[in-house]
Amino acid sequence: MKKVLLFLKNRYHIAAIGFLLIFLYSLIILFTYRFRELPDSLPHTIVKTIEQSSYQGMPLFTASQFFDHLIKKYPQFDIRAAGNKPWKQTETLHSFLLLTLDDDVAHFGDRKNLTIQKLQEDSGVYLFLLTQKSGKRILLLSSMIEKLKVSSSYHPKGSPFKLGVHKTGYKSWMYVGLLTENFNEKMHEGVWAHPLNKKGTFITIITPLMATATQITFQSGITDTGKCKHCSPVIATIVQGEHTQKINAPEGDWKTVPLKGFNPKKPLTITITTEKPGRRHYCFNIAYTMKK
Repeated sequence: MKKVLLFLKNRYHIAAIGFLLIFLYSLIILFTYRFRELPDSLPHTIVKTIEQSSYQGMPLFTASQFFDHLIKKYPQFDIRAAGNKPWKQTETLHSFLLLTLDDDVAHFGDRKNLTIQKLQEDSGVYLFLLTQKSGKRILLLSSMIEKLKVSSSYHPKGSPFKLGVHKTGYKSWMYVGLLTENFNEKMHEGVWAHPLNKKGTFITIITPLMATATQITFQSGITDTGKCKHCSPVIATIVQGEHTQKINAPEGDWKTVPLKGFNPKKPLTITITTEKPGRRHYCFNIAYTMKK
């Protein structure tokens, strides 16, 4: 007993014991978390929640690499693998979903600018909705893909709507649908509308009636993967009654333009064209400021 007391009188010995206890605790936590039973698939209630129209197509981030094996299993969801500082990808997103293995999202990053809502919990898997805090209520057109009326040169009477996208042609990239991509190394959510593969072809999109909208802005850009100095510009021609506005998409960037003279409540007709469609990875969005 005396030897123990003499040992503890040395502050370095006490510090060593403290570090050893912290190390052992860390190992216990690590191995308990690492070897816990992980789901081979998402619980049914989680899947049904994500499939709701209000969340369909929304980016789904994971707070743990233990979910990465689910990416190929659910190709219908836009699952983003966990990686180095994944929250950096979400800074320019209005809202996104998050999967975790516990009910604490603090480790995902600084969430002071986000409101956090737990949507579902089942079998130790948690699904959260994270939305940017703002004094305004913003609704994006990209959250209403199924409400768009789309036609094209290949489908002049209306594009078929399948698996959450409007098919505008016969190739896999010929569609109008939700996409979240990098523009000038910043992630933005938009409506993918790659121009068709021949000169003189078009895509036309009619937006839905927005009865409680008070303001409207148009956003567009060419993704970083489609950036090209000598490629033809993509032009969106926006029409509402007698009002017409043409907007060129910036290369490898995302630009917001006010729509002056347009009634935010009434539908818009948007026609997407370009002279040469090669590498024209074009996206756009419309941000509606809604009445509270």
